[in-house]
Amino acid sequence: MTRPGVAVNSAQPVETENLQLHNCLRSGVPYDENQRTRNWGLAEIMNAQMQLKDVTSIVLDYQAFAKDRLSPLYEFFQFWRYPRTFSNPKELLGITFSDLGFQLEPPGVSQQPFSAGLRIFARLFPDIIARLMGRSAKLCLFVKGMDRTYFDELEMIDKVLVPRNLSYVLLPPSAPFKKDAPVRLGAGHLIFEWPSELLDEVPRKWFLSPCIEIEGYIGKDNFLGQIARLYFEPDTELRIRELLTYIDIGFRVHQDNDGLFLVSQKLNMEALSNLLGLSQLNLMVQQAIGVKN
Repeated sequence: MTRPGVAVNSAQPVETENLQLHNCLRSGVPYDENQRTRNWGLAEIMNAQMQLKDVTSIVLDYQAFAKDRLSPLYEFFQFWRYPRTFSNPKELLGITFSDLGFQLEPPGVSQQPFSAGLRIFARLFPDIIARLMGRSAKLCLFVKGMDRTYFDELEMIDKVLVPRNLSYVLLPPSAPFKKDAPVRLGAGHLIFEWPSELLDEVPRKWFLSPCIEIEGYIGKDNFLGQIARLYFEPDTELRIRELLTYIDIGFRVHQDNDGLFLVSQKLNMEALSNLLGLSQLNLMVQQAIGVKN
C-alpha cells in the first residue's frame, strides 16, 4: 500500500530506445569533455592519480564533524534534514566508508584549481559508475537542485522518466513550503532509476556545483520501496545500516564534483578497489590530461 504523500511508479521492462532527452535535462555544466585540462604544473599533471582511501575513522569521529560544522556521513541519506543528530558511531562499525578522489604528488602540491579535477572526473564518471554496477545491478539517483531552475522534479517525471518507463519515487519535502519563498522550491525529493546507457548525461547536465547535489544507490534488487519507507524513519545510524542491507553501494558526489564518497556494508576496501580497477582508471586519467607514456 502506498504511503500518503508518496508518488511511486514501478516500471515494467521495455525495449531500450534511443529517445531524445528533453529540455528538463538542462545544460550549463562548466566543462568541455573534449577539452584537455590546463592550469596544472607539469609535476602535478605527471603525477595526478585517483586513489581510493579508507575514511572510516574520519566518518566515525562525530566531534571532528561538529567542530568543522559538517554533517555526519557528509549528508549521505539525509535529505536536507538539519541538524543530523547522530549519537552512537559504534552502530556504524563494520561498514566500509571510502573516498574516491584525486591525489596530487609530490606532497604539498596545491590542490587548486578544482576545475581541472572536475573536467577529468566528469569524463570518468560514467565508467566509474558502470564498474561499480557490474553486469546486473540497478542504479537509482537522488538529484536535488537549490531550486527548480536547476532541477525540476515534475518535469523530470513527465518528460524523461515516464516516457522511458523508468521507476521512481517522489517523496514529500523535508520541511513545509513557505509562502512567498525567494526560490522556486522543488516538488519534493525524487529518487529515480537511471539506465547505464545514459550515465554520460549525469555529469553533462547535473555537475553544477553548488546548485545541484547528487547521490546514488546501486543494488541488484528493487529497493526503491525500501528507500521510501526508510525516508519516514528517524534519521539514525540504524537507518543507515538498514539501508545498506538493501543496496550494495551508496555514493555521494563531492561538492566540487571531483570524486565520490562511498558507503557499503557488503563490500570491503579490497572488493571496491577490484571493482573500480584503479590502475585502468589512472591510465584513463593520464589520457584525459594528455600525458603520453
